[in-house]
Amino acid sequence: MTNHIIVVGYGRTGAKTCDELLKAGKKFILIENNQEVLTYLPPKKSFQVITEDASKEEVLIEAGVNEADSLIITLPSDAENMLICITAKGLNPDINIIARASEERAEKKLYRAGANKVVKPFALGGIHMAHLITQPYVIEFLEILTGITQRDLKLEEINFSQLKEEYKNKTIEELDIRKQTGATVIGLKDSEDGFIFDPGGDSAINEGDVLIVVGSKENFDKFKMFCN
Repeated sequence: MTNHIIVVGYGRTGAKTCDELLKAGKKFILIENNQEVLTYLPPKKSFQVITEDASKEEVLIEAGVNEADSLIITLPSDAENMLICITAKGLNPDINIIARASEERAEKKLYRAGANKVVKPFALGGIHMAHLITQPYVIEFLEILTGITQRDLKLEEINFSQLKEEYKNKTIEELDIRKQTGATVIGLKDSEDGFIFDPGGDSAINEGDVLIVVGSKENFDKFKMFCN
């Protein structure tokens, strides 16, 4: 397996991570050695599981860390997460690491250990709950887009490399995505200027750019006409 994802830990965070990766059709390997947690694995799982200690070099190598694209570490122990970060980066300096922080003070240490992004569930949960009071309709809309609610609407990233040759280096107006598919371009990650919200029709999609598109499943089925 190459360019895959390695997930460490199948607790509440890890299980949800695996569910989302399966929905997105991503290939991944799970590492989990807690026998109690392993009992919660689905009986007919469609992913490989390694029941060893992820902090050991040989286990990460067995999971293909040298060929992996990303590593997601979801263990509740910040110390274990840091050790896995250090070990993984030592084996593959280019791997993208997303690590969980259980305590506020662990965030900086995880970044120093090699994490590219650190997620703090305790902080995100608090923000989410407060916004349910202060901005309930914004949260409802975001929940629809992230698939938390059962609505046929989602956000997708469309990379420049995914486009057919005849659609590369074209402007949004030339592609006429809204008319052709019903989907709406709400953002553009420009390789030079960063994120552009609600890009104009004259914005060109060039090498390294990423389109952020919102639409229904039907819209994205039609969008396939633009992609390889």
